[in-house]
Amino acid sequence: MKRVSAREYAKQVGRCRETIEAMCRNGGLKARKVGRSWQIDVEASEKLLSLRFGNSVERELAKKS
Repeated sequence: MKRVSAREYAKQVGRCRETIEAMCRNGGLKARKVGRSWQIDVEASEKLLSLRFGNSVERELAKKS
């Protein structure tokens, strides 16, 4: 299970950090709070984001690969 910070994940999926952190707080992403930052389970969260935002997330991730 790969975990990354909310800031890094936001860069990967092309969303702002605040949006990603809000999704963590609301249970929209599989994540846990470590100290003051969110650590996001990348594989599980990519599936959730693709369901929520559609193919735009998949296209962004493909560009990064």
